[in-house]
Amino acid sequence: MKILKVLLIFSLVIIFSPLLINAESISPDLINSLWKYCGEVAVGGIPQGSGIYLGDGKFLTCKHPIIKEDGTLIENLSIMIQGRLYTPEILSSNEDLIIFGLEKIKIPEIPFAEPVLGEEVISIGMPGGVWLRIIVRGIISGREIDGKIYYADFTSAPGMSGAPVFNMKGQLVGVVGGARAIPIRIEDTIVQYVWRLSIVLSVKEILE
Repeated sequence: MKILKVLLIFSLVIIFSPLLINAESISPDLINSLWKYCGEVAVGGIPQGSGIYLGDGKFLTCKHPIIKEDGTLIENLSIMIQGRLYTPEILSSNEDLIIFGLEKIKIPEIPFAEPVLGEEVISIGMPGGVWLRIIVRGIISGREIDGKIYYADFTSAPGMSGAPVFNMKGQLVGVVGGARAIPIRIEDTIVQYVWRLSIVLSVKEILE
């Protein structure tokens, strides 16, 4: 019986502890201060993506995991924050992002800033809900001409779409919008694609 209890406790520690990818040296205080804002987007109880509670009853995530081909929202959508389920309603959206209205949570509004090339960032995602929580670290390493899409050199997992990206000051600088292959020419006729850069969508336009 004692052995079973020890195994159960060990299993719970593994399940509810975040998986750190190149993020072991990040301040635990920073992670703890940001964790309460992070949430899971699910359809019928099955995780589809990640997101962030902005404060004042607003939750931000990516559109593509939860939108049908005809552009309408998938039914039976729910959002989980701090272990509690919420039924969302659409407040606003743009081409890539969507803000949902939720019951207000008593935490301060998250500050935001524009991404800066070369700055260190972390992303906190919940691709498997409470079963799989991921923290990754990287550098803002590229930007599209329009300034709305940036790239970071961390690898995002399936279900990380919508995960918030923070700078080391704890400011929200974007959300994960997927990944992109980087073409590397080896010879004239051979190109190797390395899935390394994550797409970081700027949140400035939708939040202002």
